[in-house]
Amino acid sequence: MLNLIFEEKIPQHASNLGAVLANDIAKAAGVNAYIYDAVSACEFPPVAKITGMKEIERRSFYHVLNCRAVAMRYAQSIGRKYEDINLLVTHLGGGITVGAHCEGKIIDSLADDNGPFAPERAGSVPLLDLIEMCYSGKYTKKEMMGKVRGKGGLRSLLGTSDGREIMKLIESGDENAILVMEAQAYQIAKGIALMSPALRGECDAVIITGGLAFNTFLVEDVKKYIGWLCEIVVMPGEYEMEALASGGLRILRNEETVNEL
Repeated sequence: MLNLIFEEKIPQHASNLGAVLANDIAKAAGVNAYIYDAVSACEFPPVAKITGMKEIERRSFYHVLNCRAVAMRYAQSIGRKYEDINLLVTHLGGGITVGAHCEGKIIDSLADDNGPFAPERAGSVPLLDLIEMCYSGKYTKKEMMGKVRGKGGLRSLLGTSDGREIMKLIESGDENAILVMEAQAYQIAKGIALMSPALRGECDAVIITGGLAFNTFLVEDVKKYIGWLCEIVVMPGEYEMEALASGGLRILRNEETVNEL
């Protein structure tokens, strides 16, 4: 796992530091180290991995840790087991992802580079136009990667990714800011709806979570588009630290099986 991280054979993400830190702590303490629900954890069936290019396979890159944690919390709140229900869970944060949870497994998802645009990420954009930009000679690979992650999304469209600044623009009647936020809600709703076929119409609830779920302007707009789908449950914030602790405890109690590379 450390070799995969250091040799950059997996997508770079801040959470990759978890394995490095856990390894150092475990060595010092003389205990085992575990990671839990990594962003790259994949439970896709074969049919969900196929793309229109044989060289490229779809893979899961999703906010697994927080999304599975809120899904379990929701199941507990209605007196049911996570393994017995179907959910569509979207995480609204620096990146926005959407996943289909089917009886305890995440069987499909939209990553932050092929779904809705986010505060600093471009999301899905027309590929032919993107290819033209890449070969225009105007941008380096690093600059194009920055446009996809870091300088895309709201930062590109409004010049800022700070939600407080954007809300000030909206409250002042800035028509462009209002339109962009409506477009973001529209794309989030489309992303959720796009995942619904994975559950074949059997969805118990849509859960909206993450830091941006505190933005009532955005969330209420999303509800307008997908309220017909099923119950919409808003669980703002992140439960990642609790999820890590709970996952480790379930492993120690032999309630879950450890997977090894």
